[in-house]
Amino acid sequence: MSLPRFPEISPPISRDDAINYILASIALEELGLSHILNAEGEKIQYALGTLPGITGPNPTIDEIIEVNENVRDLLDSAVLNQFILKAKMDSALGASTLQGPTGATGATGATGPAGGATGPTGPTGPAGATGPAGATGPAGATGPAGATGPAGATGPAGATGPAGATGPAGATGPAGATGPAGATGPAGATGPAGATGPAGATGPAGATGPAGATGPAGATGPGGATGPGGPTGPTGPSFAQTGFSAFRTALGVTTSAQITGWSVLDPFYGNLGFDPTTGDFEVPETGRYSIKATINYSTTAALSVAVDDANPSFVVRRTSPSNDDLISGLFPVVNIDVALLIELRAILGNGTVTLAGDVELTQGEVVGLFYEADGLTVGLNLGGVGSEGIVWSMHRIA
Repeated sequence: MSLPRFPEISPPISRDDAINYILASIALEELGLSHILNAEGEKIQYALGTLPGITGPNPTIDEIIEVNENVRDLLDSAVLNQFILKAKMDSALGASTLQGPTGATGATGATGPAGGATGPTGPTGPAGATGPAGATGPAGATGPAGATGPAGATGPAGATGPAGATGPAGATGPAGATGPAGATGPAGATGPAGATGPAGATGPAGATGPAGATGPAGATGPGGATGPGGPTGPTGPSFAQTGFSAFRTALGVTTSAQITGWSVLDPFYGNLGFDPTTGDFEVPETGRYSIKATINYSTTAALSVAVDDANPSFVVRRTSPSNDDLISGLFPVVNIDVALLIELRAILGNGTVTLAGDVELTQGEVVGLFYEADGLTVGLNLGGVGSEGIVWSMHRIA
């Protein structure tokens, strides 16, 4: 046989959602009980012939008594169901979701020393391309003329002209005109080249060529040693270390009173601020405190009268420096009104009252747990008739 399985809920519900669903289910059950009780009242009206618009069956006295017993049996079942719903509601309302605050952040540690030495320089990248040639500088000054070459050979003599006629010897005539010059002889060989003149001044430098591509980065040097850790921050407050948990066995009361005579023996425990004899707790440190109390009780005898307008309760009360009720819880009271037959308001013969809450308290304030009768005169055993007892605890949570 396979084990039962809970269906998967999507999307998942939170703890707060679950508590709200439980409270809603209690409200729906109460609504159903009200319809049942109304139906029982109409059944009695029908039997008595008082239901508007319908004539009754004219029952005998025995039949009316039988109807009344039948209604009473149903009311007993309804009352028992009320106890169960009350216990369920107390458990849901007493569930706590409070979480302690985060401790203070520690101070930042001192900065460690700088990293290690810079790694070696990477290799030089390749040379950039050669830039274009600069403009040609101006021509140098002309060197001095070379030495004159040797004279060429003398050309041949011209042909002799014809002899003139012998003139009479006369006076000597003027000299004849000079004959034409002979043809120029060929040019002599070229003389050797003159010495080279000095070099001209250097022209201006050409424009710088573009830079070559950057070489790859050198390898990263080793990391520096890790700096020392900063000092540890202060320890945050310990959660729920300040407080007490006490137990009280049965205590008989008939009027309002503070609950005294507590025990802090193992597994319970005390605190320097808690006096088990008087039941007073003097707050040792200012802060937020979680308060919880589970009080079992029973009546010392069967109830013979209704409680009328009394609303007995248990109260966690601050008694110094002022009187203030911090948390309170009413006794469970049966309050039933069935048309024409029963009007009943009475406390249960035994039950449990649960107190739970968180409050802000100041150092030196005094807190105690009290029973408030509010006019109820019925004798009670606080703590129950067995070993159930009363458990009361307070703890600093922030």
